[in-house]
Amino acid sequence: MGSAVRRGVVWSVGSLALSKLLGLVSVLVLARLLAPDEFGTLGAVVTFLAFMQLGSDLGMQATVVYEQEQGVTRRVHVAFTVNAVLALGLTALGVVLAGPVAAFFGAPEAEWLFRLGMLNLLLASLANVHDGLLLRDMAFSRRIVPQVGQAVAQAVVSVGLAFAGAGTAALVVGLLAGTATWVALQWRITGYRPRVIFDKAIARTMIGYGGAAAVLEILAVVSARADAIVVGHVLGTAALGVYTIAFRLPELAISNITWTVSGVAFPALSRRRGGGMIDATLALIGILALYTVPVGVLLAVLADPLVHLLLGDRWEDAVPVLRAVAVTAAIHTVIFPLGDAGKAQGRQWGMVGLHLLHIPVLYLGMTLAADSGLSAVAWAGTGASVLYVATFLFWAHRYVGVPAGGVARALWPPLVAAAGVGVGAGAAHVLLSGAPAAVELLVAVPLAGAGAALALRVVTPGRLTGAAADLGLDGALERLPWRRTPAGP
Repeated sequence: MGSAVRRGVVWSVGSLALSKLLGLVSVLVLARLLAPDEFGTLGAVVTFLAFMQLGSDLGMQATVVYEQEQGVTRRVHVAFTVNAVLALGLTALGVVLAGPVAAFFGAPEAEWLFRLGMLNLLLASLANVHDGLLLRDMAFSRRIVPQVGQAVAQAVVSVGLAFAGAGTAALVVGLLAGTATWVALQWRITGYRPRVIFDKAIARTMIGYGGAAAVLEILAVVSARADAIVVGHVLGTAALGVYTIAFRLPELAISNITWTVSGVAFPALSRRRGGGMIDATLALIGILALYTVPVGVLLAVLADPLVHLLLGDRWEDAVPVLRAVAVTAAIHTVIFPLGDAGKAQGRQWGMVGLHLLHIPVLYLGMTLAADSGLSAVAWAGTGASVLYVATFLFWAHRYVGVPAGGVARALWPPLVAAAGVGVGAGAAHVLLSGAPAAVELLVAVPLAGAGAALALRVVTPGRLTGAAADLGLDGALERLPWRRTPAGP
């Protein structure tokens, strides 16, 4: 089981690295071709799509993974049918609502782009269940193909149209091209040819689990998009453009990693409902946070040179936003393994309740902070996230059986490593504050890595070796030059 999870993580992170590298390159190119208000319009369109996609499959993908059936059964065909019918209805509704939503974001001239973007929901519904089959079977080596194909198509089309002068339309059309490519490759890779079958009894039992998963997804996206809604409505599309571009680096380096590992963890923990789930959850928290928490600190400390080098001087307003968003992304790392354990135990309704408590606090805090500017909105989100994670930890201890002491022990080495990163990168940032951004980064990143390694060596000796063993990489670690034992006389 551990070997299957390790392979899943390797393939999934490999897929993520390839696809997001393409995405990062295209964003860097587009950031120099398009203005902040054009990125803001895209942010508004993507936010609208995210809301319209909420629960668009009634949790059918999650249900296919949770039920752990073998092969393609009648239940799989029913799941596809339910997903497709609901997506068709939501697409029609989105086309009708496009006008008022464009006006809400202060971009009435882009109404047609909101309508065009709704096609993405309909396209995605044609392969959601296919993706669920690959997740259920933990076939991550095959799942990499449609994911990378999607990224390639989106990057090529977006950048090509931007060079041709298409403006914001380049980004929306690129999104559609990427999704269409993903659907075509999913059908080819899985070999699944869905049939339109509706069985009321089967649908009822699947919706019993999937309905809770869909509600949870809805609330998760509502809270995740709170910042974009507040910024776009209160501060305008130019501010939303700055926020969207600042959000991309933490999203690429942290959030996408946590989502990717979560994609492996959910089916793996679902298979371990009979025993060992809690230990596996704590191991996931420790290993994941050992990467995400130090990286979050690194992005926060080096936000200034990163923005100036990668995006250019006109995006300087994104620096304080990047700091806050990086910290928030790192904080949320803890929630993902705990949430996967809760879903694997069928306790989604408890997480629904947590979101219902969190969302009003988040929106109220951000709205009140909007008068103080973009940076204040971002830091208000960070504060609300700290409160939410604390509440989530209490719930996981009480209802999922995850010991609070175990979580603290799992997080201690990541926090030590993050402190080392902060000292190393911070020293370089202070000493080289007047140097070119590239020079500062070339010095700061190695110092940050050395600081993390030294802190772990002094405070928690053996943790790097332990993490390598957890991932099945202990043999490779022992082959490193400084780990070899000198030969005897």
